Amino acid sequence: IAAWAGHADWPELVIVQDPSMPRPEVPGNITLLRTYMDADELHRLQNACGIHLCPSRSEGWGHTISEAMSCGAVVVTTDAPPMNEIIDDSIGILVPFERQESRHLGQCYFVDGRELERRIEQVLAMAADAKAKMGQAARHRFEENDRRFRARIGAFFAGT
Repeated sequence: IAAWAGHADWPELVIVQDPSMPRPEVPGNITLLRTYMDADELHRLQNACGIHLCPSRSEGWGHTISEAMSCGAVVVTTDAPPMNEIIDDSIGILVPFERQESRHLGQCYFVDGRELERRIEQVLAMAADAKAKMGQAARHRFEENDRRFRARIGAFFAGT
C-alpha cells in the first residue's frame, strides 16, 4: 500500500481483505474489497489481473503463488524460501528481503519496501509481450507441477 501511495500514476491495485482485519487507509489508485468472495468470484478476479503481488513473509506451501501461476500472471514475490523455490526469474520477479525473524518453527522474511517498489516499476516497464511470455511460462510450470502431483498422489494411493 505504501508503494502505491507514492505513485498515483501506477495502475489500479486490487486488494481482497478479510473484513475482520483492520481496515487500512488506501490511496485513490487502490480498490480495497473487504468482503467474502465465493471461489468462482475470486477466480474471476484473479484471472482478470495479469500481475499478482505476493510479497509473503512466509508460506507453508505457497497457495497464493500457485494460484497466481495458474492464472498465467506475472508473480512478484519474496526472494526467500519457499517462495523462491516456487518462483524463479523465468516465471516471476523476486524481491529481496531486508530482515528475517523466527516465528514458531519457521522464519518470516520482510521484503525491502524500496526493492518492492523497484520490482513493481520493473514489471510495469516490461513490454506487453514480455509479460505475456512470463505469464505463459508460469502457467506452464503450474500445469507441469499439477500433472506431476496428480501422478505421484495417484501412485501413492495405488500403493506403487
